Parts: sequence; structure tokens; C-alpha cells
Amino acid sequence: MKENVSSLELHYIVKELQTIVGARIDKIYQPSKNELYIQLYSSKIKKAFLHISVPKVIYLAKNKPEMGDPSQFCLLLRKNIQMGYIDAIEQLGADRIVKLVVSRPEKKFEIFIELFAKGNIVLSIDDRITGVLIGQRMRDRTVRGGVKYDPPKANFDIKNTSLEDFEKLFEEEPNPEKVLAAKVGMGKIYAQEALVVAGVRKDDKINKVKIKALYGAVKSLYDRNINAVGLSGEVFPFEITNLETDTKYGSFSEGIAEVMDITAPVIKSPLEKKREKLMSIIKAQEATLKKNEDQISQATRAGDMIYENYQLISSLLDKIKKMKGQDWKDIKTEILKNDKVADFDLKNKKLTLIMA
Repeated sequence: MKENVSSLELHYIVKELQTIVGARIDKIYQPSKNELYIQLYSSKIKKAFLHISVPKVIYLAKNKPEMGDPSQFCLLLRKNIQMGYIDAIEQLGADRIVKLVVSRPEKKFEIFIELFAKGNIVLSIDDRITGVLIGQRMRDRTVRGGVKYDPPKANFDIKNTSLEDFEKLFEEEPNPEKVLAAKVGMGKIYAQEALVVAGVRKDDKINKVKIKALYGAVKSLYDRNINAVGLSGEVFPFEITNLETDTKYGSFSEGIAEVMDITAPVIKSPLEKKREKLMSIIKAQEATLKKNEDQISQATRAGDMIYENYQLISSLLDKIKKMKGQDWKDIKTEILKNDKVADFDLKNKKLTLIMA
């Protein structure tokens, strides 16, 4: 995983997050439009934060950033599920959708976290949507308050697919890497790993024996122990055969948190934003003050130089007046005889002097 989580990676995230089942929801925070931090507590995990960033990822974090003002949706979650307990967390098939079941003494709640397209977070009570992070109306489904939550049409679910259905994927596309990466939805790296496990090359001519080997290899990739590793800003739930990773993590969430810290923008508190705005105003005022001081200094120096060379300027002006009526070229020739005169622009009537 580098930015957005894949279906296979989400499988391992949810597997690891089974530790939060039974945890109490103490507080809900919203640092930005598409993010939530759900503060949890249990004797198993102690204090931790379930970080949801749609459409990117969900994972368990140790800390939270500074928070802004909560949205209406965040307040709705606080009202309904705060001080509730997590009864279950699961992935819907092989889709990038996580379902959280939360209970309070009077009722149960379902939270659907969509980690695809633009992403969404949906709160459902008694089989009806009570609130959504983003209201959506699409050709095949509507996500808004008052209707039943209807997930999108399910993608190919390798975890619950027979060998016969798996074979059908190769009828139109013979390239095994493309089938696994795109049709199964594993992504290129995990598709290549499955090929290595199956002993199949991407340019091999596919037959039933090799398809069966690939089927078993893909299934095995969903049944490994979590042994999170990282390389160059990417994190994987287990070792990749032909990839020399350089970092090992105590958990998949720990690796994801590190990647998110690298790629995510810095979230600033309202106080920091106000301070930056004030500092920007002060900086602009200081620049204006410096500009005015420079202009005053230049004007003062010009005035001083005029005063120091008053006799020269006065004598030149007097000479020009006395020669009034003569040809301007003659006047220029006469004026330029003074070694203090650098130029005399007849067109613009501009006299340039050399002043020390």
C-alpha cells in the first residue's frame, strides 16, 4: 500500500483490527472533511485511535493530530455511537467496504466505510441510513438519509469463488498477471507474487493445470500471517518474494501510519491557522514599512544633493533663461560645456547632472 488500500490489503487490515472488537468508543474527532479519528479503549488495546481516511484507508493509530471544528456528521456520530461498544468489524466480500457494528444499551448501529471512488462513511440504524459523510445519487444506487444502505454491485470475490468461476476469467484475457491484477483486483505486486507461488510466468500459455495452480496461490495469499514490511514509502502485510524490503513493522497499522505520515498533508489547528494569518499580515506590513523607509531615504538624499549643489543648478537655469529664443541645439551645446552636466534631453526638457 502506498496511498489507497487494495482489496487484499483491506482483508489483512480487517483481520488485524479484530483486536478492537469489544472496545468502547470514548470520543470521535474530525480533523478534516474526509477523516475521522475514533478514540477507543479496552483492556486489550488500551487507548488507541481508529483512523478512517476515505477513500484511502482505515487503520489503528496511537495518536491523533490537532482537531478542527466537528461537522454535523461528526456531531451525529457522537450523539449516536459515542460510549457504545464495537461488536464486529468485517470486510464486505472482496469489496473495499468495511462494516462496523456498534451497540449501545438501547440499539445497534452499522457504519459502512467505503474506500473506493470518492469514498464515504455511512451511519445506519434499524436498516435505514441516518447520516452520511457525503450524500450521493448515482445511476445504480442512492446514498442519503432515510433509505436502506445499498452497497455497489459486488466485485469479483476470490475468497468465495469456485475454481470453475475462476477459470472463466481467462476466457477473454489469457495473460495471468492482467487477470489477477485487474479482474481479481489484486494489483500488480500481489498478482506477481501469486504467479511466483504458482510457478507460472506471465507469458505462459494458460491451461487448466496452471489455472488451478493460480487459484490455489491466490487463495494462499489471503491466508498468510501478518508480517508487515516496507520499502520506499510503501507497506505490505507480508514479505514479497522478489522484493527486498528494508523495514519491518510490529503491525500492519504501524506501517500504514508511517506511510500516512509521509504522504498526508499537515493538519493545522484553528490557533495555528490564526497565528499564520497574523504573521502574514505582519510580514506584509513590515515590507510596506521598509519600502516607505527606502523611498523617504531616497527623497531625503535627493533633497540634500539639490541643496548641496544649489548654486550649480541655479546658474544653469539662469543661463537657459538668458538664452531663451535661441536655437535649442545651441543652448544644449552651451550647457554641455559644464563638466557637471551629463545630458540635456531637448525632447523631454530634462537636465541630468553629476552630483557627488
